[in-house]
Amino acid sequence: MLREATHDDPPRLGGRRAGVPASRRQFLEAASRLAAVAACLDIGRAAHASGDDILKVGLIGCGGRGTGAAVNALSADARARLVAVADAFPWRIEESLPRLSAEKPGQVSVDADHRFAGLQSYRPLLESGVDVVLIAVPGATRFY
Repeated sequence: MLREATHDDPPRLGGRRAGVPASRRQFLEAASRLAAVAACLDIGRAAHASGDDILKVGLIGCGGRGTGAAVNALSADARARLVAVADAFPWRIEESLPRLSAEKPGQVSVDADHRFAGLQSYRPLLESGVDVVLIAVPGATRFY
């Protein structure tokens, strides 16, 4: 004999009572359904850079870590371009850009007015119209 649900009965979610932990089997079933739905979505067509197909990358911190991160980012997508850099020290920018240009020719186009030096140099970089910012500064000096 079925009884009617009362307000005191906890709500049922997916065939089980709310507040009762899911079994391993229920968890795997739900996770596989979610993975199947996610696999059907074509995110590549919906995700794109701003209007054109060029992904403008900005780099904060032009030391070894930042230069390496920029090489990795530019290697990930042939349409990525490094367009702005910022560092506390101008000499780091001058050392980093030739190395980046040699490793990724055609993907580094940082004009003189997009090279920012000083402790507050991240601000004009963020306002320069970049799509992605790589932050590669020592942890104790993060001023952002």
